[in-house]
Amino acid sequence: MPTRTVERSVSPAAIGHAAADGRCGRRALQNHDRLTVWVVAIWLSGVAAVLILLVLGLARIWWLDRLTVPLLDESLLRLTADLSRELGLGRRAAPDCCRQSGLRCR
Repeated sequence: MPTRTVERSVSPAAIGHAAADGRCGRRALQNHDRLTVWVVAIWLSGVAAVLILLVLGLARIWWLDRLTVPLLDESLLRLTADLSRELGLGRRAAPDCCRQSGLRCR
């Protein structure tokens, strides 16, 4: 199958002017650099937002762990057991779960 060559007509003066000036390549490189800076800045701000939310969530868990006390009242224990049976919640939190998560076990 024969190959066809397509020639475009561009004036040598235009090529020489742009090449000698160096503006076309430099301008494209500057635009690319600006785009890269913006993309990296947006990505880093997203990472920072996620890390802030993670730290705030961990602080809330730590605060709740320090604020709560174990449930020792027998009537409340019976009430919560009845409610969990009605709702079909058969599992209780195991103490080794607390140790693995770093929370205090009571």
